[in-house]
Amino acid sequence: MPKITEIMKPVTLTADMDVTFGEVVKYFTDEQIGCIPVINEEGRPVAYLTDRDIIKFVAHERPRCFQCGDHFAIEVDEEDIDSKAGNLMSTPIMEIAGKKNMVFAKTEQEIEEIADMFRQESLHIVAVLDGERIVGTVRESDIVRYVLITYCGV
Repeated sequence: MPKITEIMKPVTLTADMDVTFGEVVKYFTDEQIGCIPVINEEGRPVAYLTDRDIIKFVAHERPRCFQCGDHFAIEVDEEDIDSKAGNLMSTPIMEIAGKKNMVFAKTEQEIEEIADMFRQESLHIVAVLDGERIVGTVRESDIVRYVLITYCGV
């Protein structure tokens, strides 16, 4: 069975956890990437900053309804998208990054094993490590593409 390194996207960019979004925004636009691994002082990945996280940060939250005793209350997000987007550039990336409980794969693992991890953990992305160093990422779309090409002749 093929190894995960055959379908992973090599990581060429990482971001330190103490930088602001303004310091990494050019990677999303110039490099046309949708995910940046965030690393700690030791160079170990601790979170992802994804295009999905940016959308969640600036988009309105749906009103939430909850019960307080015999009464119901509705909580709404009153900060509009213009205000949130205006604050985006100065926001620390760890406030935006969504996935902080990262799941890791090792370079020697097989694609089938990683596909099982995606299914069991409901994952969207996995960091691929060579020792302690991040060398790539695999998204669920990479697994799907591999299956379609390999088994469906697409």
